Amino acid sequence: MGTLTEDVTVRPHAGPQTQFLASPADVCIYGGAAGGGKTWALLLEPLRHVHVPDFGAVILRRTQTQVRNQGGLWDESEGIYPDVGATARQYVLEWTFRSGARVKFGSLEHEQSKYEWQGAQIPLIGFDELTHFSETQFWYLLSRNRSTSGVRPYVRATCNPDADSWVADLIAWWIDQETGFAIPERAGAVRWFVRSDGALAWADDPRTLREQYPGSRPKSLSFVPATLRDNPTLCHANPDYAANLDALGRVDRARLRDGNWKITATDGAEWEDRPEYFEGLLTDAWPETLELGAMALDGSKGGKSTSSDYSAIVYVGMCSGALWVRADIAKRSAEPIVRDLVWNATTLQPHVVAIEANGFQHLFEPLIDRECERIGLPSLPMVLIHNSADKRDRIRTLEPYLSRRKLRVYDDAGGRLLVQQLRGFPVADHDDGPDALEMALRVLSRVAAGTLEEV
Repeated sequence: MGTLTEDVTVRPHAGPQTQFLASPADVCIYGGAAGGGKTWALLLEPLRHVHVPDFGAVILRRTQTQVRNQGGLWDESEGIYPDVGATARQYVLEWTFRSGARVKFGSLEHEQSKYEWQGAQIPLIGFDELTHFSETQFWYLLSRNRSTSGVRPYVRATCNPDADSWVADLIAWWIDQETGFAIPERAGAVRWFVRSDGALAWADDPRTLREQYPGSRPKSLSFVPATLRDNPTLCHANPDYAANLDALGRVDRARLRDGNWKITATDGAEWEDRPEYFEGLLTDAWPETLELGAMALDGSKGGKSTSSDYSAIVYVGMCSGALWVRADIAKRSAEPIVRDLVWNATTLQPHVVAIEANGFQHLFEPLIDRECERIGLPSLPMVLIHNSADKRDRIRTLEPYLSRRKLRVYDDAGGRLLVQQLRGFPVADHDDGPDALEMALRVLSRVAAGTLEEV
């Protein structure tokens, strides 16, 4: 990176970090395992341009909570940017450098949040944990990647492996499709693509694409894999971190420790021998109106570690003989659960919201009423639902819907995670989405039959 002030020099580690920061590609994705120094490298990237007065960078996480978390983007930036002369405006999550250049942190919490960036001109866009964002969010933000500052616009991103994510398809050329591991000789290699009608065409050089697609403007992409062993700073500061990765479940261990992009949680799953159940389950369509709708909360609250439970907010609506599903599944504490439930209910307008009565989840009911009152909305139509049957027996009741192709799951980050958890049930590490889906379907059927009191 070179010397940034008279006294401060900031440099990446030799190896993948340096390769990532030296990439000439329009889009470069870094990571593929936990502990590789991904966030630090992403924060380092804007520093090469902070002498340019009109330069601006935006670095995104899926939620603002993730930006502000202890040890997250903002915390990490406080250990770097003040040393190179930056001034913080914490209330707007922005750093201003002596030249006037700025680095801002933002989020795309909901699918429609991408439109909040309409009209923006962002020379450098960073995505921290790219697999958490939807494909449509990524491509829309790419349209905001433009510059009048003199800095060529470009995108940098980090991620961990997720075999079911759209990112796995995007970087498939860099991954051995048999083993799931990055191909060493392709690490950092640059390829070119053209996106036409949502489909990608690839070539080893831009001329080939310009000949095949006259008038096109090919862009370049690269992937740089890294693992914990590529980050000696973390290994030295926290020598037990490797043991933490060793202690993960089978799937998370293969992904986060080993960097495997093909491992899935379906071995021994309920519907392992029924892959056809999941073909075409995801859709980017959504009805203009729904005849009847119900929402359910599986309100696990926990930390942000890979072993923590998710909370799942799942909506099911009836239309034209099909059941349309939207899912918001994330690791979050009680306050974001309540806020997100109210936001989803306000947007989707369910006839009833079901909350499990058996465990601590029923404690959310007064919190939800308080949140509605705080933002000036009427109370949600809530009902407590009793789950007396074994969870496996309950979720097995979803099979008729899957086998008859009655479900349409909206294709966004939550929908993809719901399908992933369905495919892996019950051997996957998490089942919060299927649990909430079963409750929403059960309540919806009772509402339709006029027997809601039986839930």
